Amino acid sequence: VKTYLGPFEIVSLVGTLSGGEGGHLHISLSDDKGAVIGGHVVGDLYVHTTAEVVIGECAGLAFAREHDVMTGYDELKVNTTGHSPS
Repeated sequence: VKTYLGPFEIVSLVGTLSGGEGGHLHISLSDDKGAVIGGHVVGDLYVHTTAEVVIGECAGLAFAREHDVMTGYDELKVNTTGHSPS
């Protein structure tokens, strides 16, 4: 885990929000010279002025994280609501 002090511009923020602490977000940040850093969002992000964020709902879909024996990670599984991911 690394801490960066800005200011930075958010050039990309993608992932899933599943309530509580169940989110999984990736971010790319640009400094005033155009250099970009990125990775997983861990902990708090503080906005200097404004952040333009659009959040969409995927009605009819269920998101879950399940352990994948091939990768060793909890991978995202998406299925239609009412069916458990497999």
